[in-house]
Amino acid sequence: MHKTRIQDLVIGILVMALGIFMWTYTMGPRVSDANKSFSRFVLALFIGLGLILTVISIVNGKKPRGKEVSIKEFRNPMIMYLLIIAYVLLMTKLGFFSASILFMPAVMLYMGYRKPIPLVCVTAGMLAFIYVLFVVQLKVKLPDGILF
Repeated sequence: MHKTRIQDLVIGILVMALGIFMWTYTMGPRVSDANKSFSRFVLALFIGLGLILTVISIVNGKKPRGKEVSIKEFRNPMIMYLLIIAYVLLMTKLGFFSASILFMPAVMLYMGYRKPIPLVCVTAGMLAFIYVLFVVQLKVKLPDGILF
């Protein structure tokens, strides 16, 4: 079995195990009936996808998969992962809107978009849309921070 097939097998098994663990959590008294049915639907999909990945990795275990993935190809996803972690940490300190004002342009700049006027307009428009929809219309409380 090729290295990538073993990785797919392990990931599939871990996804199923996590899904089953979370399914048992939905059986507790802390989960309301409304949340229980939606959570179980999503978890059933999660477990099903893990099962599909596991079966495919076993069935196709002897077939070559193509080229191996190198560490260099993980550079961009890892940088994005670190940016998202920084965003979540900033959100707890600065609040949703302040952290988003920093995060959105940083991601756009990293992805190669350099025009300043559309960059500012997209950020402002998206945050205005989120504010009107979630804060004004739906009355959802977004994380507060130092600024607002």
